[in-house]
Amino acid sequence: MIYKDSFIGAGSLIAPDVVLTSAHRLVNKTAEDMIVSAGEWEYGNPFEKYPFEELNVVKIVIHESFDYKNGVNNLALLFLEQEFSLTYRINTICLPAEKRSLNSTRCMVAGWGKNGFRDEHYATVLKKIELPIVPREICQNQLRKTRMGTDFALPKGLICAGGEEGKDACTGDGGGALFCPMAEDPNRFEQIGIVNWGVGCKQKDVPGTYTDVAEFKKWIDQQIDVNFDLPENN
Repeated sequence: MIYKDSFIGAGSLIAPDVVLTSAHRLVNKTAEDMIVSAGEWEYGNPFEKYPFEELNVVKIVIHESFDYKNGVNNLALLFLEQEFSLTYRINTICLPAEKRSLNSTRCMVAGWGKNGFRDEHYATVLKKIELPIVPREICQNQLRKTRMGTDFALPKGLICAGGEEGKDACTGDGGGALFCPMAEDPNRFEQIGIVNWGVGCKQKDVPGTYTDVAEFKKWIDQQIDVNFDLPENN
């Protein structure tokens, strides 16, 4: 996602003209100043060797109950001016039809976020990292040992992944997809999470949190139904 010519975060294409992302990357942002780039590999390189496409955003829909302070209901949709041309490099990702147990499943997250929490610049080349899903109770207990404190309770609608030293989503990856092998076909993937928040990056036994996509599948479908003809009307 690019806002006023600056990279602000990631998202996933869930329909040819709809992007799923996090709400916290879009606070005080306006659709007319935003574009979405798809198919890009080396961000900011004018001689990018792979074909990519950029489209304008016509509407931003942030979950009506989003809470910036704790990451609850942290998701949003971007509706685009037209559909992306789907190719081997640009395609939509499946969403889970229902919630399923993923404890200890190894999934992946991708983006151009910083390589370290204190790094000054975002990564230029798209990276992909494999992370384990962390069971809810274990995640909550591990986060209680951080600055979150002993009274921390993991909010409903969040799941956890990571906690392996040197491997994590980080600043700038917000809004990106956490995607896992599908139960019926491990060679295909579905998006089960959206990068939400974390305590630092890449620390052992400190997992990051992700918005649980299955928990919000009904909301996503409703918003797409309401806005399905929006681009043609602009």
